[in-house]
Amino acid sequence: MNDSIISMITNSINSMEKTIDDLIYVKDSNTKRKLINRLKNQVSNIKLMATELQTLSSTINLQMGMDNPQRLSRTELEKYTGKDSMPAYIAVDNVIYDVSNVSAWGGATHFGLSAGQDVTAQFNSCHGGQSILQKLPIVGEVAND
Repeated sequence: MNDSIISMITNSINSMEKTIDDLIYVKDSNTKRKLINRLKNQVSNIKLMATELQTLSSTINLQMGMDNPQRLSRTELEKYTGKDSMPAYIAVDNVIYDVSNVSAWGGATHFGLSAGQDVTAQFNSCHGGQSILQKLPIVGEVAND
């Protein structure tokens, strides 16, 4: 995933360089305005990708600092529902987070999602590119079944 983000950032920078070159030589004000808007969009995309890369890097650093990371299968993860004195865990991109003390996960649920599940798709559709995960304790990783 790290390499794909770096590749996307590199492609965006190359595209920005071309847009800047086009901007230098164009005379028409409408075309200049369009090129400037394209450049602004490209900068916004790079910012989002950089944030995602930073989040990924922080997650990796936290994992490396863990003394005893757990490797749970998806079946084992399902036990961590926040019920019957079990902690509430979720998985995002194969990293397992403890949401037991997160108020947004009160009752071990969050907007129809339940703890004990892989919520990668739902997280990325709502929170992609945000650093929310950096604040959560990492428990370990999902083992390949």
